[in-house]
Amino acid sequence: MNDWLLTAFPGDAELELPDIVVRLVAALLLGGAVGAIYRATRQRPTSGRADLTQTLLLLAVVIAMITLAIGSNVARAFSLVGALAIVRFRSVVDDPRDTAFVILAVAVGLAVGAGFLVVPLVGLPIAAVVALGFAARARGRDAGPVPCRVVVRVDPDRDPAGLFGIVAAALAN
Repeated sequence: MNDWLLTAFPGDAELELPDIVVRLVAALLLGGAVGAIYRATRQRPTSGRADLTQTLLLLAVVIAMITLAIGSNVARAFSLVGALAIVRFRSVVDDPRDTAFVILAVAVGLAVGAGFLVVPLVGLPIAAVVALGFAARARGRDAGPVPCRVVVRVDPDRDPAGLFGIVAAALAN
């Protein structure tokens, strides 16, 4: 790289260009993995609304870039937190599960940007298994009524038919 460019931006001296490229490409690939897990386990189709998958992919890269910019500089970290605190998001997250995937994308971006590639490589398969398990459970629940048995224990001195009559009358009102 040209010397004049390096002297103009001395803060970039901590990381070399190949390291930055590798980390951002890794964030892109792992963000894609987060998006793929989200899409594979999504319970409801998106109807006319923007797909969260694209946001997850971009979020991992953006967070990696922010982490690369912060580096180990505490003053930079506080200034970025202050700057990002004024950002206000106007879209409402309908499903808490979507929020969990956004946090997962942020964690992937932070880990990759900080140079800890092993963390998302180990964490993503675990998160995928959990998400797939919950998705399979939700699909099974939607298939029909779940067989169950209700056991009501009544004091031997009470008449069970009379108790059920009281409950039925209360529910009818």
